[in-house]
Amino acid sequence: MWLANLESGEGVSSKLVHWTSLSKEKKIVGLQLFHPHFQTLYLSLKYMDFFYYTKEAIASIQDLANPTVIAEIIGGHDLTLNAGVEIRLDFKGTVKVYIYPLSKFKYDPSILIPGFKPSNANSVVEA
Repeated sequence: MWLANLESGEGVSSKLVHWTSLSKEKKIVGLQLFHPHFQTLYLSLKYMDFFYYTKEAIASIQDLANPTVIAEIIGGHDLTLNAGVEIRLDFKGTVKVYIYPLSKFKYDPSILIPGFKPSNANSVVEA
């Protein structure tokens, strides 16, 4: 489950809208990821140039129409550093953080939503 904090002060969550339905006109200041069963476990990215959210799922060959979600992922791109940060939270509550060069971004660019990054702010990862 994700929560996006917008530049306008508004909060939008996965309970209300799909990620791909978010307006690209409203910039995201911070993006949080919550575990559905461990309510106190949340992860946060702030002040990125772009943000994204995706799910990692597996499916058996016999049942491709019903994949099982095994992890949720939030990420952000910092163009100044030419780097991306990805936080992966699996169903067991295991957290993994990856930092990668932007050339290694592996998802469709259409999931990127513009971020709001003040000129004096550095990107922030909180876990």
